[in-house]
Order: sequence, then structure tokens, then C-alpha cells
Amino acid sequence: MNDDWKFRTVTASDPAGSEFDGYAQPMPLGQWDYALDDHCIVYRRTGWPFGRWTVAGRGEPGPSSVRLAPDTDYRSWRNEYVLLYPGRIGQWGGDAAPGWAHAYLDLWVREQGMGGIIVPRVEVDIDIDNAAAHVEVTCPPVLREQAQMKVDRLLAFLQHHTARARTPRARRTPATAHDAYLQRGRAAHTGS
Repeated sequence: MNDDWKFRTVTASDPAGSEFDGYAQPMPLGQWDYALDDHCIVYRRTGWPFGRWTVAGRGEPGPSSVRLAPDTDYRSWRNEYVLLYPGRIGQWGGDAAPGWAHAYLDLWVREQGMGGIIVPRVEVDIDIDNAAAHVEVTCPPVLREQAQMKVDRLLAFLQHHTARARTPRARRTPATAHDAYLQRGRAAHTGS
């Protein structure tokens, strides 16, 4: 398949690696955090905090990647979704590198028609235990601040959920973006 159309609207002033995304949207304005926007996720008590049952709820759930979205609105976020994986880049698989996570960020450049110009798949490694993160060196300098802001929010998300997963007798299923949406709807309906 020919993907030349993705690059026709990219200009010389756009950062290296930019491409057009017909559904891209800018980051939300103001204060926001990441929310779990995935289904069938349960907390794991050891290792990576997120898991899915592999065999009908028997034993310990296996480690699972998760999808995150900004918590400002319940909708399709396209380029603002983040897929968060256990382990370091290139070492995914179970609890191979406990205390580490990695993600691929799509970074917003500018509006273009009904979509936008983005730089896709900027890799980040997150050291949860030492509260540190590394954005790949190929990230365009003009987008590094955006990438670092997202990484800081990912780290806060991971630290919060890792602590929740380790809490004895805590709820086994993390709250999701859908749960928050339903709760806001109930509050609006009851007037509270």
C-alpha cells in the first residue's frame, strides 16, 4: 500500500518524521492526567501492575499492556492514546524487566485541514522504581517538552496504580475512563 498521501501536507518547517493524520487532534488544554481506557484489566500483586486473565480466572493474571487516554473527556482520542507496555523497549514479555515500562507517543505538531500533523511512535523508557524516564534521542527538539510532559504524567499514572495494586484487599480491577464517564452521567442525572 502506498502511504505517500501522509507526507504531501508536511512542510519544510515541520519536524523530521512528521506525517499527516486525518483524525489527529491536539492535546487537551489545562490540567489533565492519564486514565486507563482499556477493558478486562485486573491488578497484579507482584511485578507489572496490570494483567489479564489467561485461563478463566485461574492463578495469577498474566502481564498485559494497557491503553491510556487523557481524563478530560470520554471519546476517541486517536493520536493522544498511549499504549503502555511492561518492560524496556525490546525486552517486552512478562516480567522480564520489572520496575520498567515503555510506551510509544504520537506527538502533535500542528493542525492541518480536519486532522493534523504528528510525529508518530516516539519511544520512551520509564524506570518506575527510580522515578525516571528516557525519551529517545530521535525525538525532534521542538517536541521534546511535549514528550517530557506526557512521560511525567505516565510515570505518575504508573506509580499510582503500582501502589494500588500492592495494597492488600484493594479493589482488584482498576477504575477506567468508562467508569468515570458512567459516574459523571449518574451524577448529572441525579443532580449531585
